[in-house]
Amino acid sequence: MLGCSIASSDESCTVHEKYAKATTWLVESGYLFHQTLRPHVYKASHPTHGQVIIKFASSLPGRYGLKQSAEFLHLHQSAYWPVVIDYGSARQIDWLITPYFDGQTLSSLSLSSLYASESDACESADKPEYVMDCLTTFWLNPLESAINELHRCGYVHGDIKPDNILIDQYSNIQLIDFSSIAPVGAQLDSLPFHFNSPGFTPKTKPHNPKYVTPKTDWLSVAATLSSLLKPSAQSSLLLPSRYQILLEQGF
Repeated sequence: MLGCSIASSDESCTVHEKYAKATTWLVESGYLFHQTLRPHVYKASHPTHGQVIIKFASSLPGRYGLKQSAEFLHLHQSAYWPVVIDYGSARQIDWLITPYFDGQTLSSLSLSSLYASESDACESADKPEYVMDCLTTFWLNPLESAINELHRCGYVHGDIKPDNILIDQYSNIQLIDFSSIAPVGAQLDSLPFHFNSPGFTPKTKPHNPKYVTPKTDWLSVAATLSSLLKPSAQSSLLLPSRYQILLEQGF
């Protein structure tokens, strides 16, 4: 592992040795690495850009996914997903740099903490019949708005899951990881790589469409809701009917 350039003595991280050349170039360009978020994702800072996220890719599928992400994010800007600060390559290592979003993934939050900051409005959230109302008010509605805006751009995310949904203390939503992004109507067989997440991506069935369709994202939203509500004994009954139907059809 390679030691990162650090901003102060109490901050440190390590970058995988496979990204050494790219890291050296980025450090020389003013980036300071602070925290390892995933083996290929790091929190860093820059004098001009402030706090940022740097994502590396070395495999052919990973580099393809990063390129897809960079192209989409550059062409279609929105508050619901990050903008591109930099996208580059060195010695077959690609990187994508985006602004840091001060939030947490849905997967890192407990069901109760998803609405803990809104305790006044969700004071009865410990009762199952109120759980979906709280989720709908404080993050499901913004998530649906984000996905609708994505679809209006003519694209499908393709990998909606709790790990790829960030939420901040004000219930603002940001979608991340656009490796599976594809234009609506594209032939599935024409896509060189697929980045499917078991349990959140619809299973392939003979009667499934041969083209990229927005329904894929809505099926994944339904699976995301179901996974977050599992602690509740009445989780299946708490889902909005439209998502219950989707789960029955796609999983």
